[in-house]
Amino acid sequence: AEPGELADEEAEVTTAEENPPEETVEATPRRNAPAPTRGKQSNVISIDFAYLRSKGIIVPNAPRGHQIEEFRHVKQRVLNQRIDKSIRYPNTIMVTSSVPGEGKTHVATNLAISIALEHDMTVLLVDADFKRPGIPGRLGFKAKKGLIDVLYDPSIDVSEVLLKTDIESLSVIPA
Repeated sequence: AEPGELADEEAEVTTAEENPPEETVEATPRRNAPAPTRGKQSNVISIDFAYLRSKGIIVPNAPRGHQIEEFRHVKQRVLNQRIDKSIRYPNTIMVTSSVPGEGKTHVATNLAISIALEHDMTVLLVDADFKRPGIPGRLGFKAKKGLIDVLYDPSIDVSEVLLKTDIESLSVIPA
């Protein structure tokens, strides 16, 4: 699939070593948010909430329903783990599986939005699936540059691919 398109069709099965994790959700308290890199401004994208609802994605101010309650429950368990001092990176959540089509993009997107809607939290949703990037398509935008460009070309600053959304506490780095 092309970047920005939904990629739900079957693909060859690869092992976890061959297939990088799809998305990483980082939840950071706003008061500890890092300063912008090298003073550059990131781009802002507008999210169509009606489109998200049609794709089964949580949206701000939606009436409580079964799916919202399920993700609220998962979110609370995840956020409670941040208190555990034995966890090495308590603000990082990785959503992955070894088989395509198991719902990683759906879960990561819903969890990221759910956490971003919490008071005093910011979220950076990173799409690290270079074979089948799905976050831009799931959120309804097309990405011109992403994480792969930053890794490939050291002259590209991460702030050039960081996309702020109109969900105040949610930013995205596409693959």
